Amino acid sequence: MNRLCILLLTFFMASTVFAGGEPVKPADDDRTKETTEKAEITYYLDEIVTTASRIPQLLKYTPGSVSVITEEMIKKKKPQDVGDVLEDVAGLKVERYGSLGSTTTIHIRGLYSSHVLVMVDGRPINSPSLGIADLSLLSLDNIEKIEVVRGPNSALYGSSAVAGVVNIITKNPPEERTTNASVSYGTWNTLMTSMESGATLNDLGFLISGSYKTSDGNRDHSDHKSGDFNIKTSYEFNEETRLTVSSGHFYGETEVPGVKPAPDISNRNNSQIMLGNNDVSSLFDYNRNRHSYINADFESGDLQLDAYLNYWNDDSHMEWIQSGSRMIQDDKLKTTVYGGELQYSMEIIEQHALTGGVSLKEETFDVDSNMLDSSTAIITKSQREPSRTTWAFFAEDEITIEPVRVVLGVRHDDPDNFKAQTSFKANVLWTVGENTNLRVSYGDSFKAPTLNDLYWPESSFDLGNPNLTPEKGDTYELGIEQTFGDKILVRTSVFRQELEDMIVWAPTGPPDPFGGNKWQPDNLNKAVIKGIEVESRVAIVKGFDFLLSYTYLDGEQKNKELVDAVTNALEERTRTIAYLPRHKLDLGVSYEDLLSVSGLNLHLNAQYVSETYQYYQNWDAPPVVSMDTKKMDSYWLADTKVTKKIKNMEIFFAVNNIFDEEYAIQFGQTIDDRDYPMPGRSITGGITVRM
Repeated sequence: MNRLCILLLTFFMASTVFAGGEPVKPADDDRTKETTEKAEITYYLDEIVTTASRIPQLLKYTPGSVSVITEEMIKKKKPQDVGDVLEDVAGLKVERYGSLGSTTTIHIRGLYSSHVLVMVDGRPINSPSLGIADLSLLSLDNIEKIEVVRGPNSALYGSSAVAGVVNIITKNPPEERTTNASVSYGTWNTLMTSMESGATLNDLGFLISGSYKTSDGNRDHSDHKSGDFNIKTSYEFNEETRLTVSSGHFYGETEVPGVKPAPDISNRNNSQIMLGNNDVSSLFDYNRNRHSYINADFESGDLQLDAYLNYWNDDSHMEWIQSGSRMIQDDKLKTTVYGGELQYSMEIIEQHALTGGVSLKEETFDVDSNMLDSSTAIITKSQREPSRTTWAFFAEDEITIEPVRVVLGVRHDDPDNFKAQTSFKANVLWTVGENTNLRVSYGDSFKAPTLNDLYWPESSFDLGNPNLTPEKGDTYELGIEQTFGDKILVRTSVFRQELEDMIVWAPTGPPDPFGGNKWQPDNLNKAVIKGIEVESRVAIVKGFDFLLSYTYLDGEQKNKELVDAVTNALEERTRTIAYLPRHKLDLGVSYEDLLSVSGLNLHLNAQYVSETYQYYQNWDAPPVVSMDTKKMDSYWLADTKVTKKIKNMEIFFAVNNIFDEEYAIQFGQTIDDRDYPMPGRSITGGITVRM
């Protein structure tokens, strides 16, 4: 409570003491304004977005729930990774397993990371084996902006776009020669460097960027180092025709400490006792990642042709104790995803536009596994190479009859390893008045079974399920957007989403050698989530920007759970959705030219996340199997950053987790362990030079 009072007092002081500056002038369409005017509400609503409808349009005319994180907003945050950039978006929760380099995913509206489609310049990056996108493997230094579309979008993008879509848009080559370099150093020996350089010569433009990160991590055995290199080129044939090609490579090595073991050593497993310590479950596990990509985009008038290739090599090293023997397993995972889209837009009559296209996606997941039993020196090898090919056709019809805009969309996905899916959406934007917009939408969606779900290799205990069907969802939403001049923006959405045939592992397979059934994934569960999202931006005076986002979620899951270990009987149970916080609040204050000192800027951020729950099977009274509930406590976090511009340089000083809060975001493997502890207070300083 004391920390809450201090936070609220700090934000109150920042929004009153610092609000004595010059009134904001009305915004116009000049995109070359000074930085202090870019926070104006009119400017924000005039951001051009493409993800929500596949064609460029102003944010204020976009039917749907969309948030945009601009380059200027990213610079203010001084983030260490992409997860930091997304932290304060309404409806979105970043899930982390620890410090820099640990697996980082996102949940939207209470659904899981496999229900969120993540793209970079329209190139999908969700793993076909796991269904998730790991944000820790993405470059941070070349981002122009990020568009977050909440709600179902399978009608535009197919599988995984159940809860929403996050599209990370990278910078284009600059018109004039530009070179930037930055370096920062902080707690846990964390060093981060980056550099970018680009120019446009006649009709040919280029932008080269790269970065390097290294950190000792906040726990034993949590070292991380990574580097990336990206290049983007564009050639303009004429005013309407352009070819853009981008390519890059990421390399990373991350130690995997696992959960923090139970305080009572009697509640630890043999692996934690022999291969870990009081702080970590493992002193030997690690991951190596090498990701490459190429993306090409050809635009000519209303015609657009895209092609992409993801080529990922992920090596995993794991050690554990089994029946008194030390097991050592090395997996080499190769993922290849390539595809393309052809899209054409046309105006049938005035105020009536039609967009349609076709897409192809080929996914392959190649696994080579070697497992050594150290006591017998026996090596067990396994290999599998599942794949999937998906053709899709999509169309979107946009009709405007002032003051109403209606957008209808449909997509048909035809994969080669499960039944074809057709998805619909309908969005209505009604401009009620000069400062008021009303949005109503409906959409259905689906998530394809992952390649692991379908083709997991059979063992004595488990196997995949090639007969799975996709998870199916639908969502209804009502939203209102209100501006007060060009100084205040308030956006509110109310929604209800339902997801059926959710895939979970259960003993529903063929008989196993021990008299039961093998575990396999099956379409057993259902989730219903109702929620409210509020976003507010305030720019009362020049250089001052206040942001607030709040999310309320009320969700329940209906699970078919094992209740008898002998008969493998399943019974339906209704519970609060795992990992779902009922409340999430984000506050942000930025003030430029602090205390009338030119170039001195202050940024304050705070976040509150309410308690979450997870469930663990209890086998203490066989054959009865029950479910225990574990609660993760709520937490408050606060960060502050101060920057000072000096000619062509900017220096910054940042303190994250100011109050050294002890908290976790990811639950652990058992009800007794202490989950995945997040970093405490950290201090970072750095400098950026523009040449």
